[in-house]
Amino acid sequence: MLGEFKKTKNLATDFIFALTSIKAGIPTLLIAPPSGGKTTIIYALEKYLREKNENVMLISRLGLRGLKKLAKILNYTNEFTLLNEDYALVGSSDYMAEKLAEIVGALSYSKTYYDYGLDITISLNRLGFVSGVQPYWLKKMMTTPAYITHIREKFIRYYLLPYQPSKDIEMLEAIEDLLEGIRTIENKNKPIDGYRIPIEFIEALANQVGLVRAKEYTERLAYALSTIVGSHNVRRALRFYSKRIGFEEKVIKRDLTEKGYVVDVLWREYTALYWALRRGHLSREDMRRALGVSSIRSADRVIEEGIYTGWITTIWNEGRKYVIPNPKLQEELRW
Repeated sequence: MLGEFKKTKNLATDFIFALTSIKAGIPTLLIAPPSGGKTTIIYALEKYLREKNENVMLISRLGLRGLKKLAKILNYTNEFTLLNEDYALVGSSDYMAEKLAEIVGALSYSKTYYDYGLDITISLNRLGFVSGVQPYWLKKMMTTPAYITHIREKFIRYYLLPYQPSKDIEMLEAIEDLLEGIRTIENKNKPIDGYRIPIEFIEALANQVGLVRAKEYTERLAYALSTIVGSHNVRRALRFYSKRIGFEEKVIKRDLTEKGYVVDVLWREYTALYWALRRGHLSREDMRRALGVSSIRSADRVIEEGIYTGWITTIWNEGRKYVIPNPKLQEELRW
């Protein structure tokens, strides 16, 4: 299924999952460090949906007036998709970010939303929502009321983890490659003649949204995925995606204390792993540039934390030390 993508095989798997979530009407957050491909996927989705003449809108810094206008637009259609580059900037304030999470969560599950105080009423059959999230922002998100009441049990958190090393590619070129690949896949004859759902996908999803909702979401996702890649690829794809969804258990440490929930996010360790997977191997200087920091010591601290978790390790080659992903973990994440 990935042979149709020439230069963007890593992004292709993530792009297909995001598109699947849109077709299934399940809100999804794409988690990756800066320069991790989130924006490329979002713009590729927007261009794809516009080519299909589907209702789609790219949103950012939405205020109260904009929200009311958006509500009116949504009521004129049965299906709509909202895309956002970075969830930290989805609203003009923390209140608006939480309000949007409330609306998206309600529409994805019950297909209706009412707020008589703001005079907002929305009803539609399917709302697709995909947004990028930087790992650093996860900790703040997970301590907000919106996360506890809406995002945690209704949004899928999908962690971008490259399954093979890849070279950098200019965004417009990457978008065209993704679109050419998905067009080729869709043009093939893929009758929906049944598919098998791996139990590990349901288990991974249940850790995010609960078992009852996980079973419902899985059915919707599996059907939508089969319309894109064919029923014969569904089982293998869902097993692959279960690793990206289930990785949250490694990244998020959430405990309940007398003072409430205490959240620790291993965002630096995850960032180190991401770049090790994407590059295959990189020097300390390469890691410094990938992280966008000015001092080599900052890169060293991130590397040390990644080694401590067991996600990355180092090797020596011709007198130079290189960072590589943990071979066992890399094998587990492969396509």
